[in-house]
Amino acid sequence: GFNISDIETNNPHWINLKTPIEVDTLNGIDSCERIWFNGKQETMDIEFEDGNIYTYTLNHKLLVSRIDGTTAWVRVDELQEGDEIVNQDDIG
Repeated sequence: GFNISDIETNNPHWINLKTPIEVDTLNGIDSCERIWFNGKQETMDIEFEDGNIYTYTLNHKLLVSRIDGTTAWVRVDELQEGDEIVNQDDIG
């Protein structure tokens, strides 16, 4: 892992992790060895049906089910009324 306060620059760049982490994806568990740091960005809080609140940058993409029945990856700042965020429980 890493501590966000250890990042010395605000310039966007890749951060290599000392120890890879496992990430739950639509295709199962995958290994992640680095993350992209965007620098300081504006954020938005989104409250989920279970009451949990998560903070996302505006360009972060979430998988949503649209009113018309389609599924798409949508930037947080482009979410529309009626979009339902898809979670792992909805998939498996």
